[in-house]
Amino acid sequence: LIARVGNILDPRDTAQATLPLLQRALAILQTQPAPNQRDLANVYRTLAGRSSNRQEGELALDYMRKAIAAGRTVVDSNHPFLFNLYEDLAIAFWANQQGDSAIAIHRWLLGERERVFGPDHPDVAFSLHNLGTSLSRLGRPEEAIPRYQRAVVIRERVGGPNHYLVGHSLMGLGVVVGKTGDYARSERILMRAVAIMSQALGPRGRFT
Repeated sequence: LIARVGNILDPRDTAQATLPLLQRALAILQTQPAPNQRDLANVYRTLAGRSSNRQEGELALDYMRKAIAAGRTVVDSNHPFLFNLYEDLAIAFWANQQGDSAIAIHRWLLGERERVFGPDHPDVAFSLHNLGTSLSRLGRPEEAIPRYQRAVVIRERVGGPNHYLVGHSLMGLGVVVGKTGDYARSERILMRAVAIMSQALGPRGRFT
């Protein structure tokens, strides 16, 4: 059963269909004398993802705190797995309508990833993009713009100018520029983003 947890991450699955399987996996792990802590972290993490809505925000936060506690027992504080768990904690804060807490995590993760991986690592671009998105959601587009811009530069350097992740960050940049009222520039950026995404993913491509 635990081996099937990875399949639960398929976005085509519904929360209603997967929740009993996740809860059963958690129960099995919790009854073991020495449960695999990484498995435990992944189950908690997936449960949090299935709980990330306004009605279950506190539950999602609880699951993610437990996931991080389990993760800390199997990896050191500089490990990408732990950083990714903190990303999901930020998502849980958003689900619980605590945007400022989510932004605090994104800022901390950005600093940690720069320290561990260097300033031009793909994970740094990931943090920049997520921080830009959070700032935009809180109505702070002027702060979001330079984060998106730097994410674009890093992603172009790593994957080339036509990589779909470049288009992804350009899409965010175009939206946030529009929020400042510069619609002409926003349109140019968004058109470039669409062109990159269409070329990278094909006419029927889907980015999630």
